[in-house]
Amino acid sequence: MTFSASDSHGATISTVSSGTVSAGAATVTLPLPATAYAGLYSIAATYSDAGPSPNFTGAGAQPLTLTLNNPVPAIASLNPSSVQVGAGGTVAVSGTGFVPLSSIRWNGTALATTYVSSTQLSAVIPSQARTGAIDVTVLNTAPGGGTSNGTTFFFTPSGVQATVASGTSTTATGTAATTVGGSGPFAPGSLTGSAVGAGTLTLAQFSSSPVSGPVFGPEGGWFDIHVSPGNSFSVVVVTNCNMGAGHFAYWWTGAHWQFMSKQVYDVATGCNTITFDHTTSPSIAQLNGTEAMVWEWAHNVGLPACIGDEFVGDHGGRLPDSVQELVDWGNATGLRNPGNGDWSCVPNLAGPPQPSSDGWFQASNGSVIHGWADLDSQLRGAGYPGPYDHGSQEIGAYQRACVCTLTPTTPPPNVVCPDGYYMTVNGAKTVAQMRNELAIANYPNWQWASEAEIVSVYGRTSGGAVSLCAPSSPQLKSFA
Repeated sequence: MTFSASDSHGATISTVSSGTVSAGAATVTLPLPATAYAGLYSIAATYSDAGPSPNFTGAGAQPLTLTLNNPVPAIASLNPSSVQVGAGGTVAVSGTGFVPLSSIRWNGTALATTYVSSTQLSAVIPSQARTGAIDVTVLNTAPGGGTSNGTTFFFTPSGVQATVASGTSTTATGTAATTVGGSGPFAPGSLTGSAVGAGTLTLAQFSSSPVSGPVFGPEGGWFDIHVSPGNSFSVVVVTNCNMGAGHFAYWWTGAHWQFMSKQVYDVATGCNTITFDHTTSPSIAQLNGTEAMVWEWAHNVGLPACIGDEFVGDHGGRLPDSVQELVDWGNATGLRNPGNGDWSCVPNLAGPPQPSSDGWFQASNGSVIHGWADLDSQLRGAGYPGPYDHGSQEIGAYQRACVCTLTPTTPPPNVVCPDGYYMTVNGAKTVAQMRNELAIANYPNWQWASEAEIVSVYGRTSGGAVSLCAPSSPQLKSFA
């Protein structure tokens, strides 16, 4: 018996003889070549008798039809995973389930693909004039087949290298996880991400800025977060342990470096955890090759970080677009001396000069107000919408609300400092209260500064001395 397999064009691709037929049956293994295409194949059997009678020579059976399905391909890696704009070259795609008709898809467009083996394909990298992320998949056509998991290729500016890693989830309740840099997840120098839902999450670390935006010398470098098109992710969490001396991350909107709205810096680990959903800035939908950086530009600009923090607070969470913009803003706000170029890191705690040397008020109804901070507090409690100008408008609002008159005065003798408090121009304060006010005023180190630093900064920024209260003092008099 001779068995043969023919493709849909009638070409024979495999033949094997069974040898002896026993009891009217023969069993053979009919190998198909590794390069066989998916599709329909005809399996035929013919019988030839070598005996004295030629009557059975050429007898055959009705052919059978075999359907050969393509596998679903899977991508493991790209080499390289990035090139500089204009560099060109060839990209090798490694994985499994590749067939001769596999097609590399480049942002959904088919590339002329070279089949190397069932675990490798290659293609010429298309020319591109701009930087950015490219979604890469492999398609095996029917019968069978399907689209592979996705990964991401990056075009970078001249001189910029990228290190890339991707993770894929195929179910709505699954998690796509990946890590790039460092010695593993959450290790120093690493960028670790997870995304709940179906899709591919890609993370990249860049050797220098991947965009043409202003550069302010980020402490922990630049990185990228990319989710595949059509993903069903409900939340993406990225932990950056490559922060250097920085504490915050900003993303490139195409026009500005913008503060990532939901992030928490862990002082103990030195890592910053950033969460993305459909309401954050950026949202999950905006993670389409979103370049980001760790912010701390003191090394390049030579200024304290708090100057930038105040700028960010005044400009909707964005960094300056140039040093000149920063200088102009500093001159306008009084934080920079145009004469000598010196900057002053002064959060607006005390506002304009106090109406008296000690910043206290006596109300005609008998109340004692411990400076602007307590005036602010009482007005907020009464629902006063502002402005809190620490000046005539605020005083007028308080006088109307209390139907009284405020007179600047010195601290009355019956109001003294309790143990553990510090006397300030805004009244007796604990370190925790001063820390909180500095946080509201956008002092960048409020969370991790020592008590001594908090006391020192509060004194400088409130415009008056801060001294520890004497032991065994009676409690503060409560407000009327």
